[in-house]
Amino acid sequence: MKIKLKVKNIVFIILSLFIMISVISPLLTLETAYFLEWRKSNKAEVFYNAYLLKPIKLREKEALYRLANYLTDGLSKYTIMMTGWGGESRATVEDLEKSRDILEELLDKYHNSRYHALAYGKIMDVNIAMQDVDSLLKWINWGKEISDKEIRYISEMYEAFYHFTNREYDRAKDILDRYNENDEIVDSRYYLIKGYIASFEDNMDLAKECYEKSSQNIVYDTLFGTPVPRRREWWLEEYIEDMKGENKIRGKVSFNGKPMPFVEIYIQEKGGGISISTSGMEFVGITDINGEFETMGLRDGGYTLGIGLHGALLYDKVYLKKDMRYIDIDGDVNFDYEFVSPIDIIYPKDTYTIEGDRFTLEWEPVEGADYYDIQTIVHSDPAKKEGGMMGYTIWSGSKYDGPASSKIELDIKELRKIMGSIMYRDGEDRIINPQAILGNFYKGVEYPLIIKAYDKDGNLVGSSRSTNFYFHEMPRVKIQGKFTEGEKFIFDSEYEKAIEYYEDILDRDSDNEEALIYLVKIYMIGWKEGESNYDKALEYATRYNELTGDDYLLYETVDYMDYRSKVENRERVWQILNDIPMERRDTDYYYNLGRFMVNIHKYEDAVDAFEKMERFLPNDIIFLDLYMGNLNKALGRLDDIRFMPEKMNKISLRRYIEGISTEDLDTEDYRAFKELIREITYTDLSRREEIELYNKIKPKITNIYINGILEQLKLENYWDEKY
Repeated sequence: MKIKLKVKNIVFIILSLFIMISVISPLLTLETAYFLEWRKSNKAEVFYNAYLLKPIKLREKEALYRLANYLTDGLSKYTIMMTGWGGESRATVEDLEKSRDILEELLDKYHNSRYHALAYGKIMDVNIAMQDVDSLLKWINWGKEISDKEIRYISEMYEAFYHFTNREYDRAKDILDRYNENDEIVDSRYYLIKGYIASFEDNMDLAKECYEKSSQNIVYDTLFGTPVPRRREWWLEEYIEDMKGENKIRGKVSFNGKPMPFVEIYIQEKGGGISISTSGMEFVGITDINGEFETMGLRDGGYTLGIGLHGALLYDKVYLKKDMRYIDIDGDVNFDYEFVSPIDIIYPKDTYTIEGDRFTLEWEPVEGADYYDIQTIVHSDPAKKEGGMMGYTIWSGSKYDGPASSKIELDIKELRKIMGSIMYRDGEDRIINPQAILGNFYKGVEYPLIIKAYDKDGNLVGSSRSTNFYFHEMPRVKIQGKFTEGEKFIFDSEYEKAIEYYEDILDRDSDNEEALIYLVKIYMIGWKEGESNYDKALEYATRYNELTGDDYLLYETVDYMDYRSKVENRERVWQILNDIPMERRDTDYYYNLGRFMVNIHKYEDAVDAFEKMERFLPNDIIFLDLYMGNLNKALGRLDDIRFMPEKMNKISLRRYIEGISTEDLDTEDYRAFKELIREITYTDLSRREEIELYNKIKPKITNIYINGILEQLKLENYWDEKY
């Protein structure tokens, strides 16, 4: 049967196909890009570009702007506090540069469009986020030459912001004074800058009023290089209530000695965890074009300082973390944030397969380094590269070893002795994870390598890993070989079979190193929670020490033992600790020695051990001073930079200790105080038991100064928080 089509039907079909291909298909592509962007998919850019390549683009302006905005990833901040850091951003510097190019295209081609003004504000936001002062000023001046009223207004708002960051408040206010609240063009940008200036000039009523107005009718997602700080007035109320005072923190943020402008400065009371948002709402300072900052006023107390900047800037920068967790202030102080370029690992460059038991690492030397650490990153399932990741030190140098070398040969067998990251599987049995026993150097698995350099005070002075990094670009080693039969049992979590297997081996071959190493770790850690056997761990560690002359496993067993086991084996433990050579007695050694002395009630010896620690002093030391009635020694700890409690306030603690007289030491109140200190330092009480003991003893004490010390002890141990 023949089908006859009229010419008009053919034309209709062709026209329909044309519309579908030329109009509907591009729109579907664009809607797919929007959907993928909403789903935070990295594939959204592919669909945006696919749409922009179409011959007919009815929504080209919108697509260009949305793509430019997508590439910036919202300009959210990567937060770096003194106690930790983090943030997520898929954007790279290349993405930000592509975004600027797209925005320039919009500004060049689409003058009579709402996207013209949107693109103008956005391109300056991107330049602020990229810390590109010259480009920001170029675009500010560009806007001044444009006759469009909205463009000129945006130009002046960003110029006012520029002056604000440089603490040129009068120049910024002169620009704002060209407008008033009745001007139709005035929007949240005007109120936000006015609020910033008012808050930094300590005019809190005006600041709150401006912030409230800035939060109304917000039509932008970013302003001044950061996500729009919505409801900053809420934060301001908390700042006034909890932190406002007269002290200032000043400092500089730099990269290889060069200033980093437009970096937001954050503050929070110490011990509060890392709760800074990535919206920029909470900043108390911002760096100027010289990288320098000055915070709003702060009252006396302890604070954690932080900074926020776009994560794309951190792929080529190492943050030099200082060995500090907070700053105690009772006056103006200075604190700098420094970034440097990563250390170059000379060998290996890519993936190196280790065929024997040894491999060599070499890296560029770092000026000012007293010692180096070598680290790796492990997954909770290293074989499949799945699960969470954590950093892990596989070799630690020492400042006592002489001049720091930038080359080392490592022994796989030695690394395998080290305990791996310890985690217990969920469930009633709480089985230990295999790498805790096998160590973090599995056979057949690739391990990335990280070099970290430290000065004599434990401050980081260099690292081969940038703050933000691509995992696949890191140099790594892969260990050849297969598991032995015993290692297979451990890998499969068949620990009881592994114990039987290795003990059978030792019956036939008492000098088998593999059996001794794994049995020490299985009995020391416990193949499941509560299954530690320190007597057997010490037995096998002693045999290993006698066989090899290596006391590592003996020391690790002592380090891992609970206080009851240390007390029961006090003579053996003391012998092991006493036999450690002087050159290996570092901060960790003296901490473990001090804890052992506390366990056996030798408090003066404990204090002597703690005082030999170089990087930090444990909180126990000040309470041991108080326990023994050494009030002046306790006061002296507060001036020691090594004493860095998490939540205790040094200023308050000083006031309470100074309030105690020598007569108070012989009172029932002080004896009750000593009872509490003895119990929480001598024993391994659970948190619940500590709180119960605290609640039992504290009501007995009427001395306001002793009660004040107890309140600080409560804060430090987080007994005031519900878990």
